Parts: sequence; structure tokens; C-alpha cells
Amino acid sequence: MAGTTPILSLEYRISREDFTAYSTRSMERQYALRARRANRSGTVKLAVGLIAAVYVGWAVSAGVISRERGNTPAILFAAALLVYGAYSFCYYRYLFPWLVKRNAREGYESSSYLQNPVKLDFTAGGFTETSEGKAIRYRWDEVKQITLEDEVYQLHLREAGRTLLIPRHSIGEEKYLLDEVLEGAAEKFGIGMEKQGAGLRRDFSTNRRIKGKYCALWDKGEGRRNQMEDKKTQQPEVLEPEVTEAADAVETTGAVEGAGTGEQKADARPTDEAELAALEAEIAESRRRPGKYRWTMKADDMRDAVVSISKATGVWKRYRILAYAMIVFALLPAADFVLTRRAFPLIAAFAALGLGIFFHGKVDRDARGAVKRLPYRGIKFAAEPKKHGVHISDGVNQSSLMPYTFFAKVYETEDWLALVSAKNYSLYIRRDEGSASYRALRDRLKSELKEHFIEKKVH
Repeated sequence: MAGTTPILSLEYRISREDFTAYSTRSMERQYALRARRANRSGTVKLAVGLIAAVYVGWAVSAGVISRERGNTPAILFAAALLVYGAYSFCYYRYLFPWLVKRNAREGYESSSYLQNPVKLDFTAGGFTETSEGKAIRYRWDEVKQITLEDEVYQLHLREAGRTLLIPRHSIGEEKYLLDEVLEGAAEKFGIGMEKQGAGLRRDFSTNRRIKGKYCALWDKGEGRRNQMEDKKTQQPEVLEPEVTEAADAVETTGAVEGAGTGEQKADARPTDEAELAALEAEIAESRRRPGKYRWTMKADDMRDAVVSISKATGVWKRYRILAYAMIVFALLPAADFVLTRRAFPLIAAFAALGLGIFFHGKVDRDARGAVKRLPYRGIKFAAEPKKHGVHISDGVNQSSLMPYTFFAKVYETEDWLALVSAKNYSLYIRRDEGSASYRALRDRLKSELKEHFIEKKVH
């Protein structure tokens, strides 16, 4: 009863400004390392492009190269190199933030969840999120991080990339109670809590939390912590003799049977063969009737899934077109070099060929990068459709609910089903038409996402 008694209830709306600011900061942190590398390489590319442009300008003015001599490809390549260098230099500095803000605005306009009021009911055991008439229950141990940034709380769930936003500045005086609830939960359940940005000094003049104790809200929800500790300290007087006698009995038995206790513990541990047999039995059961759909993702599977979904989304085709275009373009300065024997057309030809090879192998490099993050023996996944979302577990973390609104698109190919989130995270599910659990999962996703469920043939 104590775990279900509401401690605090909040109702609020997420504004477009809050969502845009959160999306911008989140993407900047996510791509920070890539942006630093791209900015350094972009500076080098811009410098090379400027050097090439200055050299070509000097060569044209001096009459070393000209259109009449057939040096037009070299001039065009120098211009293209300058444009590419400027693009690489400016992308993460100026273009990327603008694209993120534009996509955030479009995502806000197309999301009914963000435009409707959200209600949160906090209890001692977790909290319930209610939006659009749908209620989803979360336990506190499903929250991996709490961040306060620019007066907006971010509750990072253990679901892949999902974050709940609570605008602290828009809930009035209840923000002080919210501070106490979240800090109490962070202390009790070991949730990481981080405060970022300026102006985060808070004054709890009426209900300030004392270190080592929970606030009055937590006391009302589940009893005072000091009382619980007093009850625990009273129990060893009664239980100590029983534990001691049990330990003596175990020692006596072990001495008589020749330390058989250790052998029993070793026999009680499930072997790899037993675990594999149990997993195969569960898979066989899920094939017969709908339930949890289970599959194992190994290195080869991940590589094949990334390539397959890249073909389905058109990314693979775009990179191939760019690669072939650069290779064909390399033939022009190569022919110029054969006729004139000048060094600059040869450099231009090799540079264009290098770009072509780079674009040609881009998807394969992304696939190899995804494989490196997998353990050697792979990861065992399980997915089960529910009323408001999909329960996902990976054999390590606890099962978490991913709402259907969390997925932007779902791609189904001949071998894979890819669930793509709004932040471009992907969960790859192996297709198995013979499994009743897979068919139930696929049909539920198709009915929920409708036109965003896309079927593609890539082979």
C-alpha cells in the first residue's frame, strides 16, 4: 500500500522551446567527439582547398593552365575541393546546430505526445506517466540518470535513448517538492544525479533535506528511515543463535561428508549446456504460441543487419552513387595528366579516387563499428508487444517498456526488422515467420505505426 500511495502529482506541458533546447544539447553531447574530429579534419580540408585554389588562381594568371590547354577538369576539381573543405569546416560549427533545431521543431509539431499535457504520479516505488489517456508505470530502478539542466529535469530511462522531460520552471511552487522527491529517490535507489548549467543554486527554506535522511514526502510515503533502521537493529538478538546453529550444522555436515557442500554448490550452478537447452526450449515454446520473441545477435548478424537496413533506408544507394561519381570524375584529371604530364591533374585524380573509395566503404565501416561494440558470444534479446509499447530485454538489463510513440519508423526486409527511434537509434530484430511470437510482434507494430511501417526488399 505504501508503494502505491502518491507522494506527488504533477501535470504540465512540454513547450517547443524546452524540447528544442533539450534536443540541441543532447545531440551536441552525443556528437561531441565526432564534431571535434570533424572540425580538425575540416580545418585541414579547408586549408588544402585554399592552397589548391590559390595555386590554380596563380597558374591561370600566369598562363600555366588554361581552358585552351584542356585544364578545365583541374580547375573544376580545385573549386570542388575548396567547396568540400568549406563544407567540412562549417558543418558541425554552423550547419549541424541549425539542422538539429529544425528537426526538433518538426518533431515537436508531428508529436501528439509533446503537444498534449503529461501527468506524473510519484510514489515510493516509482512513478506513473499518463498522456493521451494512456498510463505507463515505471519503477525507480528503471531510471539510470537524473539530470537538471537549465531548469528542466531529464529522467533518463534504461530504455534505449528514452528521456522524460519535466520543465521545473513551469510547475510553480511544486518544483521544490519535485526537487525533494527526485533527490530522495536518487539517494535511496542509487540513481546518478547531475546538475548542469548556471543558476542551479536552490533554496529549500521550508523542507530542506538533511544528508542521510529522506524528506517528509518520503517519510509519508513509506515510513521514516530511522524507524526502519531501529527495527533492523532489534532483530540480530533473536536471529543470531539460529544463524550460528545453522552454520555449525553446515560445518559438521561438511566435515563428515568430506566438504560435500562445495560440490553441491558446484553442481547447482547451471552449465552452459543447460542454459542453452533452456533457451532453445523457450524459443521453441515462443514459436508455438505468441509470447516473448527471442533471438541472438552475433557479430555476423549485426554486420548483415546494418547493411540490410542501410539498403532499405537508401543510405547504401546514396553512398554508392557518390562513390561511382567520384571515380568517374577521377578519369578526367587522369586523362589530363596523360596529355600534359603535369603533377596537379595527377594529384586531383588520386584525390577523387580516394574520395570514391571512402564513400564506397562507408556503410561497411559503420557495420564494423557496430560489431566492435558486441561481446564475443553475442547478445540475447527478447521482445514482447504490450498494450502501450514493446518490452525489450537483452539478457543483462531488466526488461523495459519502449512506447510505440518512441519509434519513428520500422523497416522490414527479407531477414531483419529494424525499429528506428526519433534519435536514429536502431534495434535489429531477426525475422522468423515460423514463430508465432514474431508474427504477433510484427502485426502489432504494423497496426500501431501504420504508414511508418515500411516493407522493403533489398536482395
